[in-house]
Amino acid sequence: MSNKNYQEFKKRRDALTNKIGDGVAIIFNANEAIRNRDSHYPYRSDSYFHYFSGFTEPQSALMILGGKSPKTILFCRNKNIDMEIWNGFIYGPKEAKELFLFDEAYDIKLLDEIVLKEIPGHAKIYYRIGHDALIDQQVNGWIKQFLSFINFISTWHTTSMIVPKISMIGLNRMDNIAFVNLHVINVKQ
Repeated sequence: MSNKNYQEFKKRRDALTNKIGDGVAIIFNANEAIRNRDSHYPYRSDSYFHYFSGFTEPQSALMILGGKSPKTILFCRNKNIDMEIWNGFIYGPKEAKELFLFDEAYDIKLLDEIVLKEIPGHAKIYYRIGHDALIDQQVNGWIKQFLSFINFISTWHTTSMIVPKISMIGLNRMDNIAFVNLHVINVKQ
């Protein structure tokens, strides 16, 4: 498939970027399902992930950042010739970025590090809540790390504190999307 065929996915990401305003949307791809021991079921991407990315490899995530400097970031497995012998072709971040028209692409192992760098400056975090307990735990961990750092800084400089407020919304095909609205509240000394 050429880049021209991936323009539709880019248009969908751009539309979502406009809908989330100054937020961050994080969409995870489906996990591989083991049939028995080392035998897997045929892989199928998560429908929501595929709708916005067109990328069909497991162990991948998509981050869409709105606001003044919108961008899309794909996280996927690194190119690995040895693994390709067993699992088939792997794009790797460099080729996936170019072919699937993302602004940036990184190794999936860098997800936590990059998300925590990108969250500051964004008012909301959108993600699909309740679909995967491990993902919920991972996102909650990001929020806790971010909030503990911000609240530590704010206790030294102001009398305000950031607290998360979780709400449910629907965005086109993406039902059951939660967003964490990072509210600033004043606290009494």
